[in-house]
Amino acid sequence: MSPIENLSLTCDSANNTFSEGDTIVGMLSFNLTKDTKVKGIFVKAKGDAHVHWSEGSGDDERSYSARKRYFKVKEHLVTEKAEGNVLSKGIHHFKFKMTIPEENMPSSFKGAHGSIVYKLEAKVSRKWHWS
Repeated sequence: MSPIENLSLTCDSANNTFSEGDTIVGMLSFNLTKDTKVKGIFVKAKGDAHVHWSEGSGDDERSYSARKRYFKVKEHLVTEKAEGNVLSKGIHHFKFKMTIPEENMPSSFKGAHGSIVYKLEAKVSRKWHWS
């Protein structure tokens, strides 16, 4: 069972919408049920597009697909170390701040043949081990 509970990623934004050039400020919070060794902790924001469709039928059917990454920014909250970092049992809060690049990027979209998705993700990286 993971010692990480109640992981929460929040942004300091009134409407939780962001555009190119905006700075995302927020906090990653979680509770550890015991002292825990982590390799690293980071938050990343990224924008990706994916499209896929098929034309024809039977032996003449052709499928097409493409992917595009608009941007990816990452902030290390606990720097990765091979030997790990030990975090004590209890509640932890990590502030973060990152800027979305100034590029012409389309709005989010999801459809039958594709999508444009922007994500804000957090990762607590731990070594594999048996409990």
